[in-house]
Amino acid sequence: MKFDEQHRIRAFTLVELLVVIAIIAILAALLLPVLGKAKERSQTAGCLNNMKQLQLCYQIYGDDNNDYLPPNGVIPDLDVSWVLGAAQTDVTTTNIQKGLIFRYNQQVKIYVCPANRLMIPDGDGGSVPQTRTCAVDFALGGYAGTPAQGGRTFKGVTTLAKFNQIQTSSAGVAQKIVFVDEAQNGVDDGCFGIYPESSANNTWWNIPGCRHDGKRACSFTFADGHAEVWRWHGSAVIADNSMAYSDIWNGYAFADPETVPGSSDDLRRVQSGTVH
Repeated sequence: MKFDEQHRIRAFTLVELLVVIAIIAILAALLLPVLGKAKERSQTAGCLNNMKQLQLCYQIYGDDNNDYLPPNGVIPDLDVSWVLGAAQTDVTTTNIQKGLIFRYNQQVKIYVCPANRLMIPDGDGGSVPQTRTCAVDFALGGYAGTPAQGGRTFKGVTTLAKFNQIQTSSAGVAQKIVFVDEAQNGVDDGCFGIYPESSANNTWWNIPGCRHDGKRACSFTFADGHAEVWRWHGSAVIADNSMAYSDIWNGYAFADPETVPGSSDDLRRVQSGTVH
């Protein structure tokens, strides 16, 4: 049986196949960076939303507790705090669920940045994703205790006990930092330590994260309820984020080797959100 010439099936030649493959490769090279940036923007938006949800929980706690701030415990005194445990060792969300603000939003995922990729050893030879990356400024209810303890001083930081003290503080509610998306290798207890601007201490105590905007930015919330992403101008924060936990901390006695901030304004910007 003869096939009609005009109906004969024509196969691709090798050259044509190579051209198609080359076109697909070019399109992929053009699209992948766009998709990567879209994913990064999505993670940044997710992180901001998580932080806003935490800030709302934080403020509702004050409404329910005679204007008191949630206690902000420090290791090893994590018996009562807005969150319990240590983010470098917790392999479950139990310590998040035991925290004082968890009942206002029982979604554990809001405690961790969507861009975080750190895995925590589970003790059985495996590892699990880090459960928390956020911390609260140490000045806000620092030290464990109910109600929150105010007027106590540690490393130059004087703690506040009530929301109305934020309103009358040097930072004010619109500028006062509450939640910080902390460096994944440094976050442990619920406190983010930062020297006040008035201390003239030119070193970082704890280090914020840098998981956004090309791994050069971090999320913060403020006492008036809004959240922002800050891009780092210098390299000190970025360099410190790459350090291992064992290089940052020497135990839980605040004996971390403090980081020199370099010549940028990054440290002063964060200090401007502290109680002066």
